[in-house]
Amino acid sequence: MNNRITTILLLVVIALSGCQALPKKSQAQPKKEQPPVNMAQSEAKAEAPEPAVEPPADAVEAINVAPPQPEFPSPPRLSSEESQLKDRVLLLMQKQQWSDALDAVNQLLVSEPKYQAMHINKAIVLRAQGNLKTAISTLENCIKKQCKDPRAANLLGILYREDGQFQQALQAYQMAIAWEPNYATAHKNLAILAELYLFDFTLAKAHLVRFQQLSPLLSPQEQEASQRWLADLDQRLGE
Repeated sequence: MNNRITTILLLVVIALSGCQALPKKSQAQPKKEQPPVNMAQSEAKAEAPEPAVEPPADAVEAINVAPPQPEFPSPPRLSSEESQLKDRVLLLMQKQQWSDALDAVNQLLVSEPKYQAMHINKAIVLRAQGNLKTAISTLENCIKKQCKDPRAANLLGILYREDGQFQQALQAYQMAIAWEPNYATAHKNLAILAELYLFDFTLAKAHLVRFQQLSPLLSPQEQEASQRWLADLDQRLGE
């Protein structure tokens, strides 16, 4: 009898110890309430206007490219040595060897001071060297001496703009267009000047549209950039 009671007690102890070993059920944590969403702030952020889009970077950078000018409508007759020197000038410019190019163009202008294309090339070289003032005076003197090539006036407009002379740049671009009304590059440069520096969006749009009309062979990327630029001008004008 005593053995039976002892056995029962042992079974009870084992059962109780097993219950203590079981993991306790985790108590449910109270759910944290999220702060209320401020719908007014959310909608205001969503409806905030995007920053105004400036003309495509490539449109701005395009005016910084001025290739060597090999000829004008009426280039002077050159001797064999002068022709070789002219070719050397163009080659040095293409290689961007500006110091040697300046020496060569000055040498050619000594023998052919009326060689207008070389005056433009000299201005291009001086600009590449950072000598804006000298480049400007070179073209101003060239134009005063009946250098009526629209490329000279267009380059002068670029130099004026880079020098912060925006009204003079406007006059130079207008001069280029007066000499050659279908000069697409001058229309484009005037549009850039009008929008970014003169804040005359009406003038900018007029010359951008004319540039598009004169440039039917733009690449798809250039056409897309040009249309984005026009759309931005329309937005600025409220059209």
